[in-house]
Amino acid sequence: MIRAWNMPEECESRKFNRIQTRGNASDSYDDACMICADGGNLMCCEVCNSTYHQDCIQLKEVPRGSWYCPYCVCRFCRNPAHDNDYLIECPQCEQKYHWNCHLRREMKIIDLNSMPCAPFCEGRCKEVYDKLERHLVGLKNELDEGFSWSLLHHMDNDTGSYTDDTYKRIVCHSKLAVALRLMEDCFEPIVDRHTRINVIRSVVYNCGANFKRIQFRGFYTALLEKDDEIISVASLRIHGTKLAEMPFIATSDQYRCKGMCKKLMVAIESALCYLNVESLVIPSTSERISNWIEKYGFRLLDSTLNREIICRNTLMFHDSVRLQKSLVPSCLAKSDRSSGGMVF
Repeated sequence: MIRAWNMPEECESRKFNRIQTRGNASDSYDDACMICADGGNLMCCEVCNSTYHQDCIQLKEVPRGSWYCPYCVCRFCRNPAHDNDYLIECPQCEQKYHWNCHLRREMKIIDLNSMPCAPFCEGRCKEVYDKLERHLVGLKNELDEGFSWSLLHHMDNDTGSYTDDTYKRIVCHSKLAVALRLMEDCFEPIVDRHTRINVIRSVVYNCGANFKRIQFRGFYTALLEKDDEIISVASLRIHGTKLAEMPFIATSDQYRCKGMCKKLMVAIESALCYLNVESLVIPSTSERISNWIEKYGFRLLDSTLNREIICRNTLMFHDSVRLQKSLVPSCLAKSDRSSGGMVF
């Protein structure tokens, strides 16, 4: 299994997506909008290669002079890096911030000579990260009727998580390979129109990229199993406590229409409530919107969460509609009625 995982064709499918731009070599910008994934007349960030539609970024007019995208300004003061400082990227939500802005917000004095090795933008992001790594990723959670679910992340030195436990790494990578095949069985091939990358494969293997729009390092794969058979899988990325996204969910052919998708969704929502995530966002085709609303409790994206998404790197398809589901209030109410709190 180790040899199979390290075969050249397998390594090629998990590699960093380094995109070479077409045409003028000086034009290193993405050809698609970060928000809607469509092309057209785009605004270019002064610092990175990200591009946006004016309407998607909700600007009344195109700014004159230098313009900085939401990922190249401090999440607190909304200003770019100054001449005498730089922006730190949060390991969980991937937003950037000035260290001094962080200190002022946290209202506490920290010795700058002993900066943490993983500087999170705020305590909530650190809490999400710690809970994921200590209590969720790689652990098997028993459900009723012999079912179980787990959350996996590609475990390598340069991508995703890492562990010295060879057996644990083999099991994780084997299950990710099966999850990928299940996804590919359920979906038509999804190739990004502008970069030509295989989107599903890059998401399942949480591949990095030099374009922010196709930067998938933060994705996890949720699996529903019974008797060591993988039944249903979903892709999940958690953007701090404000929102998580789930662009893909799939069930093997013989288990469809038997409530397996719902069972995995309940487990995912329970885990997100444990992480104190407020909303789950999905992209939906127009013909599936009513199904997500009536059966799973989703609704159309509201303006408040839409403004939050502008500052996040969420996967979107140009012909899809974003839906949202509020999580924390309903989950907390359910937890209060029980005697023991959340159980996965």
